[in-house]
Amino acid sequence: MNDFINTLTGIDKVLYRTSYDFHLKYSPNATPESAHQAGLEKLKNTQEMMAQLEGEQNYVDLSTGKRFRCTEAQLMSKYS
Repeated sequence: MNDFINTLTGIDKVLYRTSYDFHLKYSPNATPESAHQAGLEKLKNTQEMMAQLEGEQNYVDLSTGKRFRCTEAQLMSKYS
């Protein structure tokens, strides 16, 4: 496990380690292998959420009440 953690950086390391420890502590019949799978699943879920946020999202202009779709980068450039 230590070799795998050393390949991770930043928030991925924290997410994996927290999920791993939580699984070992609170899951019945937990093993290091099942905890490793739980850590990998957390990383996978986080990557999927990040990918969803890269696409277009629904927004509402509060000054007009109009709804529009754009990416976060487009929204930031529109109002900068």
